[in-house]
Amino acid sequence: MASTTGAYGRRRLDNIFFPAMALLALAIVINGFGRSYFFAGMVRAPLPSPLVHAHAAILTTWIAVQVLQPVQVAANKVEWHQRLGTFGMLVAVAVPIIAMLAAIESLLSAVVADGMIG
Repeated sequence: MASTTGAYGRRRLDNIFFPAMALLALAIVINGFGRSYFFAGMVRAPLPSPLVHAHAAILTTWIAVQVLQPVQVAANKVEWHQRLGTFGMLVAVAVPIIAMLAAIESLLSAVVADGMIG
């Protein structure tokens, strides 16, 4: 008996599964950072430093790209998906850089606050 799940059936499931997983990731991010960042006005959120604001903005951009990518494929907007992918690569490079800088700044400010330096 032949399988009824061919390439079209897999493609249709992919067009549901991957956008759904991206939206789930977005929901988790909003749940985790909603009060301290998103619902606090993002730019006006009381974060410790401008570097942490930059970190939050870049990671928010990263999550937005990760949500838009599978949605564009599911909507058969492959050219937009590819263009956004190029931008996504730039954001991907920025993510670990800003994360390391924010972590180092946070560590240094904790050391100074504990009176170990200064």
